[in-house]
Amino acid sequence: MRLLASLCFVLFALPLNGQTGSPDTSAHSAGRRHNAWVSGGVGIATAGMALIGSVWYSNNHLVVGARKTNASPLFGRHVHDTAWLLGVRDLVKGSLILVAAGPAKVGGLHHRFENDPAAFVPSVETGIAVSAEGVFTFKDRGFGTDVFAAKSKNRGMLGATFSVQLGWFGN
Repeated sequence: MRLLASLCFVLFALPLNGQTGSPDTSAHSAGRRHNAWVSGGVGIATAGMALIGSVWYSNNHLVVGARKTNASPLFGRHVHDTAWLLGVRDLVKGSLILVAAGPAKVGGLHHRFENDPAAFVPSVETGIAVSAEGVFTFKDRGFGTDVFAAKSKNRGMLGATFSVQLGWFGN
């Protein structure tokens, strides 16, 4: 799975150029927008505190990234995930909105199933993750909100954080 995610990341990171062989295409050629940034935030999760850290790369509307989240509820299970994400973003100057989803490794404490103490729940399971960001950008900084969710067979989490972004947004 890591190999597949790494190959996708490399393939999408390669610049894709259009055909420029015909003489009338050289008059005006739209440039591609390659952007990269990191994001981190603190907020609330399913009945507790949430932390998120992510790294993103975009080529025009296509965005790929990786994230690590941690949800520490006041009561119940502690849940965390590590995910590779693929999605789309807008290209509006001064803001950034993205939505992405992908495979995740979801884990946490309390590895005994609550309804049946004899049933064992693995410490890490394969699941799915979803992320959304809404950010106001200022040159190489941004401030906004991250909303995220992850679900595996025995675990799930939902959270929202206030986040800070650093990087090149293409504005």
